[in-house]
Amino acid sequence: MEPIEERLTTRLRYEEGLAACSRSLIAGGRAVVDQALFHLLEAARASRVYVFESFEDPRAGHCWRQVHEVCAAGVKPQMANPVLQCLHASRLPELSGALDHGEAFWGITAEHPEHARQILEPQDVLSFLHIPLPIGEERYGFIGFDDTETARKWSEDDIRLLRVGAEMIGVYLGSQRSLREVADRQAQMDSILRAAPVGIAVVHGRTFIEVNDPLCLMSGYGREELLGMSTRILYATQEDFDRAGTRLRGLSGPDGSVSLEGRLYRKDGSVLEVLLNGSAIMPRNALKAATFAIVDLTEVKRAEKERRRLEAQVEEGRRHESIGVLAGGIAHDFNNLLMAIQGNVDLAMVDVPADPNLRESLSEIHKSAQKAAELTRQLLDYSGRSRMSREAGDLSAVVREATEDFLRLAGAKARLSFQLAEGLPPAPLDPGQIRQMIRSLIVNAAEAAIGDHVDITVRTDSVFLDETALSAFTMGNTARPGRFLRLEVADNGCGMDEAKVARIFEPFFTTRNQGRGLGLAAVLGIARAHGGCIGVKSAPGGGTTIRVHLPTVDA
Repeated sequence: MEPIEERLTTRLRYEEGLAACSRSLIAGGRAVVDQALFHLLEAARASRVYVFESFEDPRAGHCWRQVHEVCAAGVKPQMANPVLQCLHASRLPELSGALDHGEAFWGITAEHPEHARQILEPQDVLSFLHIPLPIGEERYGFIGFDDTETARKWSEDDIRLLRVGAEMIGVYLGSQRSLREVADRQAQMDSILRAAPVGIAVVHGRTFIEVNDPLCLMSGYGREELLGMSTRILYATQEDFDRAGTRLRGLSGPDGSVSLEGRLYRKDGSVLEVLLNGSAIMPRNALKAATFAIVDLTEVKRAEKERRRLEAQVEEGRRHESIGVLAGGIAHDFNNLLMAIQGNVDLAMVDVPADPNLRESLSEIHKSAQKAAELTRQLLDYSGRSRMSREAGDLSAVVREATEDFLRLAGAKARLSFQLAEGLPPAPLDPGQIRQMIRSLIVNAAEAAIGDHVDITVRTDSVFLDETALSAFTMGNTARPGRFLRLEVADNGCGMDEAKVARIFEPFFTTRNQGRGLGLAAVLGIARAHGGCIGVKSAPGGGTTIRVHLPTVDA
């Protein structure tokens, strides 16, 4: 029995190794599996750690081959060993049987049958541990640990903890395989799309004389409906039809062909974005007859628009993050200076004689320092570096406890109402931060008044958000799908156009003549620190609705 201190030290070493292994796999990059194996090597204090993958040999049947290896200093690598590049499972039936049952296989080389020693002894292996490496339901292969210095006996703790590492690597290899499969499927789809028949039409005098089935499917018209009809049937207006005719004069050019993008209208009125490739049948009379290949670009255009939107969202997240890092660093240092200023002013107030002018000046310095401290707190909120004390709480209760404060903050022009859901799932919240966020949202809404008053509604509820829904929100790309608490602050004020909405979370940005501190940037920082995201809906004259989504305990 190992002393308790030794067992705890070993356990700690394993846990640190598993944590390092996990970080390497998360970080990714080249040779990531070898980096993860190195951490397991150090944790297990093994001589060699490796990964074998399974494959079927046409002649030998089920086999393994070594695909990864890391070695301790002074230990000879075996990656170049030809025996290990096609190791027949039949040569190691004990190992094969254990792996088939999902069990670890270990032992001391000298105690195993000759057929096993013939493979292990040339590698100087005194003891070994082989752990199944699953990928989903599939037995990918195994991860092995060799000791070339001692004939060690692998304990149950060794096996259990190293199995965790094997599962991590299995998950990573599975994800990489999935990515490759997705890429392969995408390549196959691209090939199919390139080879697939497209819409074909033979036109004479801008009248259909022949069409194929893909064009009928694309346009929504039957073949008999198109034949003998003017191509005008696929255009919304006479103006569009005439404009296309002008652009098609390229058919009279030297090569008798033209390629252009345009819009065609289906029978049901929906619009297709298409690429038309035309070729004159008789170049000397090109405008009379031509063949057109029509490619539907609608989904391509939509995907491109979505890609640009996602890229803009990712760029926005990076921009907020970089500004947050800068703001947090400045705020932290500035706050230290303010504490020194405030402390010295407090001491000076005690020590100065009863000179009202001097004391008034010191008092003004103290007030200014307090205002600056509030600004640094907002900067820390925005950067996500403010001190937080989160605990599972009820969002509606947090709002309800500060109702009077919010009513006073809204002012005389605002009519503030609350619609707070009951029985919301708990979420890890910092009540002070959440109340500060609501204050900022209410102040922002109150300042949007048109005329003498503005209606402001504060709502709470819960909602499930998947990846698609999250992608539409600011910081949604950093949040995890699941159930969220939703805090909504809506007003019927002046609203904003798209250009202003795109900038509202920038520090110190304001649509008023005079801003108040960081504005909604602090709201974004608090939401980000809680692992949440924000949605904004606004239109000029149509008011503004801001929804903050905060993950629940079970999200």
